[in-house]
Parts: sequence; structure tokens; C-alpha cells
Amino acid sequence: MNYEELKTLLEKIRQVRIGIVGDFCLDAYLLLEQGASEISLETGLSTLPVRSQRYSLGAAGNVANNLQAMGVMNLSVFGVIGQDPFGEEMRQLLASGRMNTTGLLMQREQWDTHVYMKPYEREQEQHRIDFGNFNQLHPSTAQSLLERLASILPELDIVIINQQVKHGIHTLEFRERLSALVLSHPEKLFIADSRHHADEYAGTIRKLNLPEAGKLLGKD
Repeated sequence: MNYEELKTLLEKIRQVRIGIVGDFCLDAYLLLEQGASEISLETGLSTLPVRSQRYSLGAAGNVANNLQAMGVMNLSVFGVIGQDPFGEEMRQLLASGRMNTTGLLMQREQWDTHVYMKPYEREQEQHRIDFGNFNQLHPSTAQSLLERLASILPELDIVIINQQVKHGIHTLEFRERLSALVLSHPEKLFIADSRHHADEYAGTIRKLNLPEAGKLLGKD
């Protein structure tokens, strides 16, 4: 591929209509300033003062963010957030990229927005705090999510399936029903990037890294 071919391809990408269904996560960075620490009167322990904080999209959110940075103008996202401030932050970040977030559903119980909170002290990352490790996707949420995707599917050219966390949206029931949706639309292009279920989702183009490919081949 020469420069002109690449340039033409990237220009065409801007017009592609893409849907992303997957594990939408948030990376939270807390910059600590221990010089401002004090002793808590309630516990007798030293506090961890936060000088600044910032948030960025991770997992399926990072896929959406990268596509938006490449100039894709029609992006629709399908995922689940919790009833918490992190979910609202995620929705705002996606909306600020002019993405269609009608497929980003809130589950009010048994679901925390997936967050990787990373405290930094002197530019060194400390123990990470994870949210969402105990999520349980309700069958009604799964049904609503798949119905939203199916309703918008005629308007999409490509659907990217992202699976990154063990306790995300990709339950056995969800995988089976999403696989059926894929197979019922052979005219659509589906791309699957799955960390734990790369051997599923027949009818998709599989994006694999080396460990995932090795697992499929029975290699360590």
C-alpha cells in the first residue's frame, strides 16, 4: 500500500457507520501529594491527598475514542454503566466525541461502572482500585441491549464486538443471543476482539493477540 492508497482509505473510513458493543470501562488517574497528608481524627491513619484527577475511556470506550480520533463521524455505542458518578463521567466523555449513546444502558442494581482507579505518587503507580469485578448482568438488561443494537443495525456498516472483563456484559446468555444476531445478518461486517471468548462469535472477523491465538490452538 502506497501513500495515496492509505490516504484514500483513511478518508473513506470517515464515512463508515460503526457500532461498538462491549465492555465500556473508565480509567481514573489520581495524582497524590503526600506532602499535604494529615492524620485522620476518626482512624488515626494518614490521609492520601489528591492534587488532581483525570479520566479517560478504556476497553470498548478506548476503541470508540480511537475511531473518533481517526475521523469516523458516525459512531454508536452499546454497553452498560452503573448508577454512579463514574457512569455519568463515561457518558459525558462519549457524548463529547459526538457519539450516539442511546445504547449505553444503566443497570441500577448489581452493577458498578467498570473503573480502573490508578493512584500515582511521584509518577509511580500505586495499588490499583478496581470497580465492577462483581457485576451481574440482569437478563432484562441483556435483552434491552440486544434490542437496541438490533434496531440500529440496519443503519450500521460495521459492528465491533469488544470483550475485555470477566464480569462484563458477555454472559453465556448474552453471547448466545449476540451470536445468533450476527449469523442472522450475513450482509453486515462484524469484528470480534475477545479476551476470554475468542473461540465464539462465529461469522465474525476475529482480532487476536498472540496469547489468544495460542489458546485457540491449545498452546501455552
